[in-house]
Order: sequence, then structure tokens, then C-alpha cells
Amino acid sequence: MKNDVYRFRYSEEFIKNNPNRDLYHCFDGILIEKERNGSPYYEDTYWTSDNRIFVSMDYLKSQGDIKFVCNLDDMEEIDEWRSKYYDKEDVVYLGIHKRYRSKYLIKKGTQMSKDVVLQGLKNKISELEENIKYETRKIEWLKKDIEDVESGQKELKQVSF
Repeated sequence: MKNDVYRFRYSEEFIKNNPNRDLYHCFDGILIEKERNGSPYYEDTYWTSDNRIFVSMDYLKSQGDIKFVCNLDDMEEIDEWRSKYYDKEDVVYLGIHKRYRSKYLIKKGTQMSKDVVLQGLKNKISELEENIKYETRKIEWLKKDIEDVESGQKELKQVSF
């Protein structure tokens, strides 16, 4: 179907039988179904070039493994930073142009996950509490350095801050 997205990997057998070809050069393995003159074809997302357009699903299956990901018409793009608020299975990551231009997609109408948000807040609290503990230890070390310098137990060149 037009705008279907697939992930494609060459099979080990195909790679073995084509040792002199750099099969993944300028190739993401993310294929989008398009249409020309009423016929479907599959275009890799790295960039549009004739050597990365595949004319049939049967041809692709003969070269490797192909897995349906989503249809772009059913999805909406979100910013990367927003992706952490959704269940992992609700987010589709497309690392386009060797991840130079990545896209994060969710199915239209998908809501942020309350469980994911609550866990994220709890994780952030834990991280900040650990930071407080570490910073408190650093204060104690600095106070000890002050005592040691004042008492002459440490030379100035032994102290850093």
C-alpha cells in the first residue's frame, strides 16, 4: 500500500553471494512504498537514487528479510524529546540517512503514557537525589581540604577545586 514503511536487511546468503558489493553503502534499509504509473515500487530513505529503488516485493524477499513497520498516512511525527513520554511500542524510530535525519512517529491519536510519565518523574527524582548525595560528599571533601590546609597537613599544591 502506498506510504507503507518497511525495514529491510539483506540475508546472510545474499551477502555471502555478493562479496564484492558494499550493500549497505548509502542505504538505510528503510523502504517506503511509492507508486509510479499505477505500479508500486520501494524507495530507500537514504536518498533517492535509481540504484536504491526496488521494483517489487518479490524481488526484495529474494534478497533478504523485509518487515512491515507502519503506514505514514496513519502516523504523525513528534520531536525526539517527546518520544520518552510514550510507551516504547507506540513510537516508531526511523534512522534516516544513517541517522543524520531521524524521525520519530506515533500512530495518530496516540496519547502519552501515564505510567511512562510517572516512571520518568520517579527516575528523575532518583537521579537528583544521587546528585545531591554526591555534591554533599564534595562539600565534605572541600571542608576537609580547608582544615588540612589551615592546619598545615596539606600543601597548597595538593589541593584542587
